[in-house]
Amino acid sequence: MSLAIRLGGCHTAADLDLQIGFPKLSYLNLAGNAIDVANFLVAACLAALANLEVTLAGSTDMSALEGCIARMGAQLFQSLRSLNLTVTTMSPQSPTAILGDVIAPLYALKGLKSVGLDLGSHVPHTSDNDLTALACAWPNLDWLSIGGGSPPNVRCLTTLCRPTVRGLVELAQRCPHLRIINLPTLETSQLPSPESVPVLGRTRAKRLNLDWISASGGPVCFELAVLLDRLFPELEKFEVTNPGQEEAGRQVFRYLEAMQTGRRHSKLLPQEPETDAPKSEEEGDQDELKCSATLYPSTTIGGRSSSDKHDKKWCFKHYLSEIALQEAENVRMQLQGIMKRHKIELVTTRTEHELRTNIRKALVCGFFMQVAHKEGEKNRYSTVKDSQVVSPHPSCGLDTSPEWVLFNEFVLTTKPYIRTVTEVKPDWLMEYAQQYYDPATYPDGETKVGPLPEADEAYDGNCRSTGKHFKFKTHPRRSPRSVVYTLDSTAW
Repeated sequence: MSLAIRLGGCHTAADLDLQIGFPKLSYLNLAGNAIDVANFLVAACLAALANLEVTLAGSTDMSALEGCIARMGAQLFQSLRSLNLTVTTMSPQSPTAILGDVIAPLYALKGLKSVGLDLGSHVPHTSDNDLTALACAWPNLDWLSIGGGSPPNVRCLTTLCRPTVRGLVELAQRCPHLRIINLPTLETSQLPSPESVPVLGRTRAKRLNLDWISASGGPVCFELAVLLDRLFPELEKFEVTNPGQEEAGRQVFRYLEAMQTGRRHSKLLPQEPETDAPKSEEEGDQDELKCSATLYPSTTIGGRSSSDKHDKKWCFKHYLSEIALQEAENVRMQLQGIMKRHKIELVTTRTEHELRTNIRKALVCGFFMQVAHKEGEKNRYSTVKDSQVVSPHPSCGLDTSPEWVLFNEFVLTTKPYIRTVTEVKPDWLMEYAQQYYDPATYPDGETKVGPLPEADEAYDGNCRSTGKHFKFKTHPRRSPRSVVYTLDSTAW
């Protein structure tokens, strides 16, 4: 049985004269001011009530709200499963509420599974202790909403007591059935380390909505996503509704989707023991492609046999395209055929380090016009030929900032980027593209340094393929490993 009632003008419980009340009522939608609602709950016998929605109309001060909630806790029965309380207008003179103090009378209703409290633009102080007490009182919660009505005043939110990730940990641990969480704020300026947050695989949370977060920078988004993935591994939606932070919320969710997709992907196939290959000193975006192209046709490396040379499952497991790898293998076979036809010796690289070095040298032969040199601040490069200031694209896999890099793409978005980057050595440019790198055509700068005095500590050498003379020395403003080349124009 369902009933919707709008109250007005009832001052006492006796005035209502409800007699036996509504002992079989299961759903009630009640609207009126705080005093009328409290009087109705005293007069009505709601023994079977399971769902209650209350809207407090008119201007409501804090004392009237607390009195109404106290009556609810005293008069409602343990059969109640869902409670949603909405206040249309809080009195401007009301002090800021403390969530734990406001809802404490409702903790006696142990059977609650759905709780909503919307105070309009009035956002209560919410601490980790408040969320802990709430989770302890209602362990069977599957829906929790605090706030979420009117758009919050950001200036007021900055002065509020805000829950941290620790509060979310308490909710996730104590309320494993919780599916939807709506909170007004979350403190993100100082996030805990991932190791201190437990991995909870049994939580069922699908949605987490926040009105505002205290920090929303790029690193914060990723760190928050990592923590949320540990707490809510099945999260399907994450939002930050503050108009200035929607993009931060979308970025966090993109990180979450990537982690969840990878986890689901890895579970499709049984895990196989794999040997750890030694990591090269030089790293770049091409490293994974090099390893993939090397392992794909191999019969001994990577735990694969000749029988699964074209195994789709192996490609699927390692996030690779079988078609692309087959195309790369076909190109290699064509090159081998050309070399045999012209009687060019086939030399096999035996070590991993030499293999990576030779592949990068081959890239220099084809992409020698797309080279950039590090200048000044971190992640700031200048293309060698046209002196275009660029930065490595955020998607690049470089963990360091090498002196010289080779790139595949030039991308212009908010600023110039180079994408698909790997480290190269400048002497390779002199060796494999000596006709292109004429020192007379380069402007003065860090990439080109004038002739060095004989008194300077310099190394003289000869290009192996041309015999032309060049010099290089350690740059005085960089570490000893950084090398700047000085081309002796008299030798050209």
